[in-house]
Amino acid sequence: MYGGPSRCMLTRPVLVYDGLCGFCRRWVERLERWGLKGMDLLPAQRRNERADLPYISDAQVDQEMVVILQDRRVLGGGAAMTEVWGRVPRLRVLAMLLGLPGVSALRDAGYRWVAARRKRDSCDLGSLTPPTDRP
Repeated sequence: MYGGPSRCMLTRPVLVYDGLCGFCRRWVERLERWGLKGMDLLPAQRRNERADLPYISDAQVDQEMVVILQDRRVLGGGAAMTEVWGRVPRLRVLAMLLGLPGVSALRDAGYRWVAARRKRDSCDLGSLTPPTDRP
């Protein structure tokens, strides 16, 4: 392959989330139940096991979920949430609304507010083992 593995396209987008956070794990499980399709799910603590992914800093994954698109562009926070929600049938319309100009600024502020409180309010700090990937 030209450019080596760091330049190849991904076969599917990848959602990278905090696998040690109970809030984050519950949302990932909920999204799967609601029909999330076409996206790999990867706990942030295991992201270095995938050589095909671009570098994502510890600081970024500590602050926000990340979606890596097939062309290897990285979306974070509210933009990542909108991308994920757009792949869930019952959230598609909401995702379209959240992507509108003006609304996206409110979406990002709301995302940052929730993300800043998720560890304090709901993370399983005693659990050091992230969940295993589902096939």
